[in-house]
Amino acid sequence: MHGSPSDGSGKIRVRVCNNCGKDFEVKKAGKIEGRAYYRVTCSDQCEFERRSKTHKGKIVSPETRAKLSELNSGVNCSFYIDGRAMDRSAEYYEAYGSKFTQRLKNLIKERDDHKCLKCGHDGSEFLLHVHHIDMDKMNNDESNLATVCSSCHGRIHAGSLDNNFVIQMTGKDAKK
Repeated sequence: MHGSPSDGSGKIRVRVCNNCGKDFEVKKAGKIEGRAYYRVTCSDQCEFERRSKTHKGKIVSPETRAKLSELNSGVNCSFYIDGRAMDRSAEYYEAYGSKFTQRLKNLIKERDDHKCLKCGHDGSEFLLHVHHIDMDKMNNDESNLATVCSSCHGRIHAGSLDNNFVIQMTGKDAKK
């Protein structure tokens, strides 16, 4: 019988899953450069497991790494937000100023005892951020900076959590 689903000459084929080894029926998924292509796994779960096994512990050549870096930069970057990538580029320093350094952030977190000043979270579940109280990214004065967890930080900027802080200045800063 010409073109029957199981003989491989029709649109439906029987294949062996590349992950679990089970037989499954598959329709032609599409064409790439004129060639038909078919699923290689029986389910989305098997596809996920197959890809995980394929890439686990893989050593990537410098050429491949450079190519992947280029493919995942700019608008393709997962951190690309509203026309800018979240990196330490010229735009970052233009927005935050050169004084908003990791050293300053660490100093503020240390001053605030590595706890969110809103909910008291210690950073074990949510990252701790340094927030500009007056929302002016260029105002990097220590009295304008507060440690908040990522959850509270998002809620402050969304307007669902108040932006009032009592900053305890210590040492030489308290005398100012």
